Amino acid sequence: VNSDEAAMFWEEQMPLLEGNARDIYIKVYGEERYNKYNDIPADTIHGGVPPSHIRPSELRAKAKTMPFYHRWEYDAESISWTMYSALLRVTPAGFTEQPKDISAVDLTDIWDILQKHVIPDRPRKVDTRLALLLNGGEIVLTALPPCMAPVGELLLRTIKHVLPSYPLMAEPPPHDDHLHEAMKRLILQYLVDNRDTPIPLIPHQ
Repeated sequence: VNSDEAAMFWEEQMPLLEGNARDIYIKVYGEERYNKYNDIPADTIHGGVPPSHIRPSELRAKAKTMPFYHRWEYDAESISWTMYSALLRVTPAGFTEQPKDISAVDLTDIWDILQKHVIPDRPRKVDTRLALLLNGGEIVLTALPPCMAPVGELLLRTIKHVLPSYPLMAEPPPHDDHLHEAMKRLILQYLVDNRDTPIPLIPHQ
């Protein structure tokens, strides 16, 4: 369980699909499944209930007493960071790096952040990856070429869903695959919204 204070803020509700993305989802999975994961009542997060009137120090103490077991959330989190790392390595076709287009410094900073992250054998105060969310996640966006801005927005939204420590909620999300569902919806909405603007990549780079 992540006991960093920044991971104790649950703000991203289950994404709601719009337009054709919602139509496709309903056609494939049905409206009952779609509604199953939505945040109703509106004050829940992924169906879970954030703790109220509990100080961060108390939540950190609670995290230290909770036994570890593998949660489905961790698989979804790993997928999101793997997707992020892979997209940092690709080069769009026709893209010529220019100082105004992409910051090599930002890219180096991100790799440094990712490489310093470890799965600790004891509680840590800071998850290095939280730095990616500073200034609204600007570093996530500026490390990608301008033509990949929509992908950057997708990555940023995904990161905001996977970082919180859902087990520390007063009532955790009722469905084990809630993060899988959130990521699936984000990706589906992105694919539908950008189906006419694909980003060709240079092979083997």
